[in-house]
Amino acid sequence: MPKVIDHDQRRREIVEVAKKLIIEGGFEAATMRSIVTAAGFANGALKHYFPSKDSIIAATFESVLQETSQRMSELDPSLGPMESLRGFVEAAIPFDEHQIASARVLLVLWEHSVANPDLARQYRDLLTSWRAELTTRIAAARGKGRSPTRPRSRCWRTKSSRCPSGPT
Repeated sequence: MPKVIDHDQRRREIVEVAKKLIIEGGFEAATMRSIVTAAGFANGALKHYFPSKDSIIAATFESVLQETSQRMSELDPSLGPMESLRGFVEAAIPFDEHQIASARVLLVLWEHSVANPDLARQYRDLLTSWRAELTTRIAAARGKGRSPTRPRSRCWRTKSSRCPSGPT
């Protein structure tokens, strides 16, 4: 009887291997050969799950973005506006080792998206969505007795730098 393989699980395993390789050695470390070796597959086995390295990278990128989006979607809808805003911001900030590792992968792939229009579009769409959600939450928080004025920009001065536009 042929072995039953869960293809979705295999794809997730390959994505996790790609993440690990990117964390350890950057984008260049995640070659098809290194992924096959680290995943313990035979040469050519990846083609059953991903047609190219770009498709593995796209799936890895999507995986990291989904993790963050999942944290954001798990926020309690009954929270007040300020707590909702705080929760949204905290969901976007990596706090534990896994989230920090995922953020490192995201930064590496973000850099790669400059040369990959599909990744650039995917990242831009996500940022547009997050920006809209953040704007909505800020507006709701301001409506609850918060100052309606724009937040001031801050310039952190050191001995060797100055604010480019003067003090704020």
